[in-house]
Amino acid sequence: MARSLEETTWYEYPDSDYGDGIILDEYKGVYSLVVGKRGQQDVIYDKWIFPQGKDQKPIAKSLPWKIKLGKKEEAMRVLKFMLGSLDAPF
Repeated sequence: MARSLEETTWYEYPDSDYGDGIILDEYKGVYSLVVGKRGQQDVIYDKWIFPQGKDQKPIAKSLPWKIKLGKKEEAMRVLKFMLGSLDAPF
């Protein structure tokens, strides 16, 4: 999927030589973090993967490489929890 930079919540890793970053995506009220790459003319592209099926073999259909966070309130709780975990000792 291609997205315009102006219409995308996009964070590009400052040390990336290849335009790698993360997209905050919202689809039907569910938020996700999607791995992305900035292309020419500031177009943002999702990175795609072939996930494993129940038999641990890759399925035939590729999907965007993402982490579902949930609806808005749940997504905020997840992100706050993860942020707080960065300060905690491992």
